[in-house]
Amino acid sequence: MNVSNVVMGWRRIRKGNFLLGSKCRKCSKLHFPAARLCKKCGSRELEDYRFKGTGKIYAYSEVRTASSGFEKHVPYTVAIIELDDGPKMTAQIVESGKVHVGMKVESCLRKYYVDGDSGIIHYWIKFRPVG
Repeated sequence: MNVSNVVMGWRRIRKGNFLLGSKCRKCSKLHFPAARLCKKCGSRELEDYRFKGTGKIYAYSEVRTASSGFEKHVPYTVAIIELDDGPKMTAQIVESGKVHVGMKVESCLRKYYVDGDSGIIHYWIKFRPVG
């Protein structure tokens, strides 16, 4: 499969289906990212879980000074997202405009960076405002 087919495949994935984690079969605790051991009850009986990909901003920060190689991307917003399913995760907010705590967001795949040697475009999970 060539690189363009992989990219198109990811773009065809239904909204939210790329947020994969795990669910404890004993206590139903949800984990993101996926865990091998339940943080709540210690069970090793976990199964795959697909998160809805929706949530709200729990906290956020605007980055104005970037790490090496990402200078052209500033400023950008990074937030802690409280997923509607329960767990929290950190992600970049795209199309952010005016961000606020409690703002509803949904996951999306966006370009993260381009590999300088191969030219391969790397994608990552980010979030965008809903509504």
